[in-house]
Amino acid sequence: MARVVPLLAAAAASALACLPPQSGPPFVEPEWGNAPPPLAYEITEITANWQHCTQTCQRDEVLLLRDGQALRTLYSSGRRDSVMYGRVDSLTFLALATALRDPQFFLGPGDEPARMPLTNQSMVLSIATLCRRHVLNFYSPDDRPSVRAKAQAALDSAVAAIRWTRSLGGRG
Repeated sequence: MARVVPLLAAAAASALACLPPQSGPPFVEPEWGNAPPPLAYEITEITANWQHCTQTCQRDEVLLLRDGQALRTLYSSGRRDSVMYGRVDSLTFLALATALRDPQFFLGPGDEPARMPLTNQSMVLSIATLCRRHVLNFYSPDDRPSVRAKAQAALDSAVAAIRWTRSLGGRG
């Protein structure tokens, strides 16, 4: 019993230390346009969505999480063809997050995730921290070519490093 009381007291003290201060104005998270790019270790999620259309449209969605989870979904003509799962190791995720910290990526307020009608090669890229998400739409290969090329190369390298396992029942 003598050991339990100091442990409970320490737990109560640490819980009180985590409470926000009661004086002063509340902290307001700045918009991306006013904040510096996040540090690579602050990035928790990277999402990429590529679409290529000729006669039909193929779409490839990749979700990578800092905790190692990876999900890839392939679509053809609006139907889900495949769902694949994998693990992204922490060094690969950190290397990708570092490559995507390009200051040009975080200029301005960011975009709403959208597809431009009548485009045949588009990419939507999203980077999130615990508090914020920043999205860029690339409507064509000529749209911000240096940022797109750098992001595409880093994403291709990370996606190729993952051993994907196809889900049973992946067709939707």
